Amino acid sequence: MTALVLRACLVVLVVLGCAAWCARVLASPARPEIVVVSGAEYGATVTQLFQAVVHARLPEVRVRYVPESEWQRRPATAAAPDLVCRLDTSEASEWRLRLEYQGTAWTRSIEGGLSRDAAAVEAAALMAAHTSVALLTQDAASAVPGQPPELEAWSAAPVEVAPAAAIDDVTPRNARPAPPPAATPASARQRRDARHDDFWWLALGAAYRGQTYAPDHPWSHGTRLSLLTQLPGRLCAALGATFVEPTHVDSEFGSFTLRRQQGELSLGWCFRWDRWGLRPRGGLLVEVARRTDATAAPGVGASTDRQQVGWAGVTAIEGRWSVVERVHLWLGLGAAYFLEQQEFVAAGVPEPVLAPYRVRLSLDFGLELGLF
Repeated sequence: MTALVLRACLVVLVVLGCAAWCARVLASPARPEIVVVSGAEYGATVTQLFQAVVHARLPEVRVRYVPESEWQRRPATAAAPDLVCRLDTSEASEWRLRLEYQGTAWTRSIEGGLSRDAAAVEAAALMAAHTSVALLTQDAASAVPGQPPELEAWSAAPVEVAPAAAIDDVTPRNARPAPPPAATPASARQRRDARHDDFWWLALGAAYRGQTYAPDHPWSHGTRLSLLTQLPGRLCAALGATFVEPTHVDSEFGSFTLRRQQGELSLGWCFRWDRWGLRPRGGLLVEVARRTDATAAPGVGASTDRQQVGWAGVTAIEGRWSVVERVHLWLGLGAAYFLEQQEFVAAGVPEPVLAPYRVRLSLDFGLELGLF
């Protein structure tokens, strides 16, 4: 029994580990994002160096390149990234770096005919990347207009700070004026959070399931996999399958191994409060039980009922807690009410060898991953 429990727990741990890995991959679009804006001539070089520096400190941050011409044409309603780095090389005698973060613009001029100097491209990219890391890692509670406290060590290369209202004062003379931003990065993140709000159309769940079963086998272990969907009006539905550990029955009339699989369809409501959620639900469960490795005692005939199918109504209530966006831990308590009494007998023996409960309680604990 102990070995079976360990195997069941091992299966659950493997499934949860795979689900956590999938969460990290699938959640990548919601990671903090930096957009590097530059002309096509230097875009690839600047982005490559910028990404190398940022990922050395903040590997979870996305860095992508947008050509200057495309950035100027972006829709006014487009969500702003967390940070924008712009390199303006329209004037050969003076380049300008601009970092836009949380509604404030930091600018820096690089003077001296550097438009044909490849080393200047690298210097500008590294300078912008290190400054961006400092901005992203500063304590938001202590951030004030001006140079962040974390960048005080940059006294040899100070960063000029321009308030958002003075954008025209730092716009290159030969560059086209950029359209007013639709929203600050902070408000863009709020829109993104409101859009996700831990809401998904389809989710994958993996859990340990423990169940009461029969007087001689009071508790059984299993692994539950499920697909869940949220519907309009706070409705949600779930389709699940549970693989129960084999039950070994030994009696004076013989022995056998009972293998069970369960399928479940349920419908309920999804309520959410910040990182917490509650789901009351009800539905239908079907259980297929097969007898294998049957050995009859001397003088006892072999039983002919190799497989039984049982139907039950189910009710449950589940609570969940959001670990990160779209990844939740959840705990569920439920009960299954079987429509008919299940009995496993031996030929010629009046009393059943195994008589499971008609009402069975269950406990679920697992991980849930919102797919999309």
